Amino acid sequence: KLLTAIASGSPPDLAAGGLPYQELWARGAATQLDDLLAKSKQIDKSDIPAGAWHSASFKGKTYGVPAIEAFARFGLVMDMTNLQKYGIDPKTLSSDWDTVTQLQQQYTKTASDGSITELGIDPLSDEGGNFRDGFYFGSAWNVTYFDEATNKYNFANDALADALATVKKLYDVAGGPAKIAAFRKQHGQWNATATAAMPAGVEDMVITGYFAPGQLKHTAPNREFAATWAPVPTAHKGFKAQVIGSHNLLIPQGAKHVAEGFALTEFMVGDTACQALFDGEGFLGARLSFLKKIDVTKYPGLDFFIASATQSDHLGGIIVDPILSYSSQQWGAAMTDVIAGKTQPQAALQQLQQQVTAEYQRSFPQE
Repeated sequence: KLLTAIASGSPPDLAAGGLPYQELWARGAATQLDDLLAKSKQIDKSDIPAGAWHSASFKGKTYGVPAIEAFARFGLVMDMTNLQKYGIDPKTLSSDWDTVTQLQQQYTKTASDGSITELGIDPLSDEGGNFRDGFYFGSAWNVTYFDEATNKYNFANDALADALATVKKLYDVAGGPAKIAAFRKQHGQWNATATAAMPAGVEDMVITGYFAPGQLKHTAPNREFAATWAPVPTAHKGFKAQVIGSHNLLIPQGAKHVAEGFALTEFMVGDTACQALFDGEGFLGARLSFLKKIDVTKYPGLDFFIASATQSDHLGGIIVDPILSYSSQQWGAAMTDVIAGKTQPQAALQQLQQQVTAEYQRSFPQE
């Protein structure tokens, strides 16, 4: 809809939300903001981590301003109301996939008809399955799927093959993709409603972002939650990975009120808007000075995410992939086929590599 509005000459003056930001930058659909940022007295670029600016930029030019919801993407959030009875301590839990697979086997419960009544973890729920938001599997397996300098894709590798195999094993242990799909149909994701799996107390663990503690405080106030490092493969046991970024405010190309759009951007990055977002939803931008002011005890588990930005072994930004939507779609298709047993991980990734390479060449024939 946004691209259609831009093409018709009637874009909004400011936009944000579930957008493929990098594609908009690559297509020339957003206004370059460097001059406005240089003159701004409200936005200090050094007050926002470089990782967040990374995905707001393309080829050395800035098109977005990290705001609204743009902080740490990955952690393992645990329902301690369920897990305490098993003796799980979030401070000592080994956050590797062999350990999590064992927990999956122990804690997943089924009814007499075989349907899942309590799920240990769906590794593709929330941020685990959200390819656009930092690509968890690349972060955990320490591999970059796209080289922004050479425009080359790197899906066909042993690390991501192991990631696919790991997800299939987690699904198989829980009874297979059909049972998890039925569970998902009954229980939602993202913790924003009381009927979603985590707030309802029927999913013990989820890979999700810093915003989860705030959402869970609102949707499941009587349950106890904790957070620790998102799982990594056992070969990398102890590796602490984190990614900063996500949403941006952007002024679409052709907007008729650029100055007003940027003024609203400045307001949305400021303390008043940031505090309202934090109080209402647990959302955080990425302003370091504001992060120092917040009361992390307001949302149990948030302290882990705040600390993770400085305690991680690798703090990355979201990869700027000019065909992000297509890459996301094809990665999801490859994962689905592997989980269903239709293909092996290596074969799925070889096909994926060919597909994204061809699509990039079609979309950007001059590069």
